[in-house]
Amino acid sequence: MRSKLSAFLFLLVLSGNSVFSQSLDGFIVIGNNTGVKALSRLQLKRIFEGNFGSIWKTGHPLLVVMPTAKCEFSSQFAEKILNRTYPSLQKIWLAQVFQGRSAAPVFKNSAGEILEYVKVNPGSVAVIKMEEKDVPDELIIQVTDR
Repeated sequence: MRSKLSAFLFLLVLSGNSVFSQSLDGFIVIGNNTGVKALSRLQLKRIFEGNFGSIWKTGHPLLVVMPTAKCEFSSQFAEKILNRTYPSLQKIWLAQVFQGRSAAPVFKNSAGEILEYVKVNPGSVAVIKMEEKDVPDELIIQVTDR
């Protein structure tokens, strides 16, 4: 049984159908004390559109951290990760906050600022464009294709 499982996993890796996504175009999902090690693309999209809930399983409030419009990767983040324009993402959040359905996200001007905020704020989650080697392993959240 063990050899069949090993063979299956080996073939899965060779076929390129890995469960973990390799197509985030240099973006990394990070979170601090969320109790989550992996998210699906749909869950990721729901989080960053304010439709995921307000508390993690750890009991910490969900703190969405996003790049400001001035951030060098804000448009890429909206387009590549969420299939939206950045202005349309701003409109979604204005509606969510105005209707009382979500707390406003925290906005930061750079990947470095976002990373530093997430490091010290339990429950925070963000997507940054950064080398994985520059991010502490305990903050990285894998993204699955399912």
